[in-house]
Amino acid sequence: MADNGTGEQNPSETAASATVASDGNDNGNQQQRATTVSRSKENLEDENSSPSKKPRLEVEKEEYNLEERLNNILRCSRCQDLPNPTVYQCANGHLLCIGCLLELSAEGRVLNTQAACPQCDCAVSLRQCTRNLVIEKTVAELPIACPFCQKLIPRHELCNHKTEQCLKRPVQCKYSSVGCDWVGEFRSLDAHETFCPSQMKTGRDLIDSVQRMEETKDREMQMYKRLLELLSCEKVELIDFKLQPYHKEFGQNDLWYESRTFAAHDLSWMVHACVRCRQDPVTGSVTRCLGYKLMLRSKPPVRFQMSYMLVKGPGGMVIMDPMLYDFRFSEEDMETPFRDAPCQDPSDMCALLAAKSIHLRLALMQAAQIIN
Repeated sequence: MADNGTGEQNPSETAASATVASDGNDNGNQQQRATTVSRSKENLEDENSSPSKKPRLEVEKEEYNLEERLNNILRCSRCQDLPNPTVYQCANGHLLCIGCLLELSAEGRVLNTQAACPQCDCAVSLRQCTRNLVIEKTVAELPIACPFCQKLIPRHELCNHKTEQCLKRPVQCKYSSVGCDWVGEFRSLDAHETFCPSQMKTGRDLIDSVQRMEETKDREMQMYKRLLELLSCEKVELIDFKLQPYHKEFGQNDLWYESRTFAAHDLSWMVHACVRCRQDPVTGSVTRCLGYKLMLRSKPPVRFQMSYMLVKGPGGMVIMDPMLYDFRFSEEDMETPFRDAPCQDPSDMCALLAAKSIHLRLALMQAAQIIN
């Protein structure tokens, strides 16, 4: 660098050197910016291609499979289905739905054996098992597909959805009582009823339908009128009794029930019952029913006619339809024929048989006496 003899730099050289230095600084800053940008792009590409995203996808996949995993854990030990709505557990914690528990108890009582858990063989019954409320609430929140529209909804909302909300639920035409056989989806109901041919029927066409409806109503009214007449008889008694199970002989699978002797109408009575199995000749399935008969234990002084009806007793679990029967008792005929217990739902029979005793109420109405 030239010097002017006084030790000072030439101003032009100083300016040139400053320009060169600033250009060098600008070039360095640009290179640094380019390096920073390139590193940022590399980091972004590394983040997009790094395995840190894969666990998030795996977590989502695990959450998606959580429903299936819970279904496998919360299944009933017997039917291998999610229990609904009441859940019991054995002494070792294995789950049983209320239907399977009642069936196991009923089978054990019929076969004169102790009902056992399908997984651990420990004894099970309504008294020996405990209810699991946590499992009930968990299962109620799990999704289930509607059988009509396949929409996933919580289990506790399924019943209301199928009966009130689902647009694909099957419904009948409002003219079904006059002969329309149409059954279709709810969303098509208005369109069908607008052009339903049954609404164009004349009075002559409706005679058969109306007659069938009147016959059914007349039968029901006759039974209720007959019952009301009997309730106005002089001798009407209601007896609450309990049927206790027993087996006639050791090793036999026939299950019998009997009540204690009770007094009514100045006579001694007893109710005898047994479990009867019926096999469907087409499907081969076996259904159980409880047959009962009324037995007169004391000798009647005269022949008389008695009307009787069996209904659900206080604290009973099963609702029964009223069925009224008449029988004429005498010294030769002191037992009525076997009658089926009139359960509204055949599945309630398991609840009856699973109980250690059956609580029922018998209405005895003496209609008339016949002197020998």
